Amino acid sequence: MPGPKNKPIDPPLTQDELEVWAYLHRHVDKLAGEIGIRHDSNPISIASTVSYLHEEWVKLGQSVEMQAYPTPAMEAKNLVVEWPGTEEVDLIVVVGAHYDTVSRTPGADDNASAVAMLLAVCKELLGRRFKRTLRFVAFANEEPMHFSGPTMGSRVYADRCKAAGEMIDVMVCLEMVGYFDTAEDSQDYPEELHKFIRPFLRSEGDFIAFVSDMATRSRLGRFKRAFKKAVKFPVVAAPLPKARQVIWVSDHGPFWDNGYPALMVTDTSWFRNHNYHTMNDTPETLDYDRMTRVAVGVTEGVAALAGEVQ
Repeated sequence: MPGPKNKPIDPPLTQDELEVWAYLHRHVDKLAGEIGIRHDSNPISIASTVSYLHEEWVKLGQSVEMQAYPTPAMEAKNLVVEWPGTEEVDLIVVVGAHYDTVSRTPGADDNASAVAMLLAVCKELLGRRFKRTLRFVAFANEEPMHFSGPTMGSRVYADRCKAAGEMIDVMVCLEMVGYFDTAEDSQDYPEELHKFIRPFLRSEGDFIAFVSDMATRSRLGRFKRAFKKAVKFPVVAAPLPKARQVIWVSDHGPFWDNGYPALMVTDTSWFRNHNYHTMNDTPETLDYDRMTRVAVGVTEGVAALAGEVQ
């Protein structure tokens, strides 16, 4: 089933952006098209996913750490690529996305789109130098029944960082970044936000959202400024109280729980994409033009957080 008939992106994609477009499309097709449902009730699909991500990072010349841990169903694996910083080596910027799905969806938007963007950001930053250590992490087990529990991949990872005394300067969570709808009234919002900011919010689902807790607001601002400098694209960005549980629900949550600054990049999930957690979350429903522009902006946002050495 095709996605919405969106207005053309303005300005059109450049030649460099078209190369990013093809890279993103290839990964989403592989993960959500060829591999499909990536749930630990199907260990073969999970093994295929882990193998694919490992191979793609190796193609980029990267050494990949497999962080394995036991679960009732199988041995789960987080995949980690690290680039040591040049000056503030002990300060770490983590960029992460989960690669699993629930048991009833191929998960193009949730979350093949974000995994594809994770790989694309890594690829686009190759050869650039950063003051802080930069880590790219593909997380296992974000979805139920692991969600918020001890076998959630980002929980395992953040807990181990805390136990090791690591200084995570900020974590950037990529969560559903490929679905856009330019029609009026295509965008909904959490009910508890309506009375505060509804009059100022967009009714079209044509934007990307950046969300943080209040403690991460300065980093959120730095990320947004770098994004907006790099690309012309609508953004809704807000630091919000952690008490609003709806903003916790992804891989940044365990980092907050461990006292680390974190922010989420998202197309707002079920508040826009009605294919969420269904068999209709397929590659052809995504808007790759807009996803590409977001990837270019996120690349520069990450570079700003990591402190690029000019």
